[in-house]
Amino acid sequence: MTLWTVVLISIPLGLGYLFLTQRDSGGGTTDDALTVLRRRYASGEIDEEEFDARRRKLQRGE
Repeated sequence: MTLWTVVLISIPLGLGYLFLTQRDSGGGTTDDALTVLRRRYASGEIDEEEFDARRRKLQRGE
């Protein structure tokens, strides 16, 4: 009986934890990509037109 209680409590807690960590890590990816994009633009690897196009895509979530 105690084992089932622990299992029934653990499942929703585990799913909630996974949901929250996935949601939080999603925002970091865009910021990291923008940082890389800014570095490439600053170093001259890409021009202003390409920078703007890629920045817009990242901010739209594509």
